[in-house]
Amino acid sequence: MKKGEKVFNWILAAMSVLFVILSVQITPLSELSVESEGFYPVLISVISLILAVTNLLQGFANEKAAKDGSDADKKELPPLGKDVVVMMGLLVLYAVLIFTVHYIIATLVFTTAATFYLSGKKDWKTSFLVGFIATMMIVLVFKYGFSVILP
Repeated sequence: MKKGEKVFNWILAAMSVLFVILSVQITPLSELSVESEGFYPVLISVISLILAVTNLLQGFANEKAAKDGSDADKKELPPLGKDVVVMMGLLVLYAVLIFTVHYIIATLVFTTAATFYLSGKKDWKTSFLVGFIATMMIVLVFKYGFSVILP
């Protein structure tokens, strides 16, 4: 596994379980249908959980294969890389902002900051434009296209 991948996958799996629990509270499973407001959050949460568990299992299989192979090229990697720490920090900031300011503002700040950090160009204007467009697309698709209740 790459630097921080194992920790990230565990966090992703835990958050996916939380998302499944929270999304089921939107519409009870007995009332869940394609037309219900909670269908797409449940679907995406379950897909996220499946992918997280798949990543964990694949990582364990890769580690086992590496242990069975030669130890000559193995290096100890730190548990977290810089990018993972920065993105986890941005996600924590995003979660805090969702509860302190409006969802759209929090999403705009997160997408702008993530684009700014990950682009490498360090251009705030372009990052803001990308963040603005991404936020508007998220709102249009999920709120009006899928009728998902946004926080």
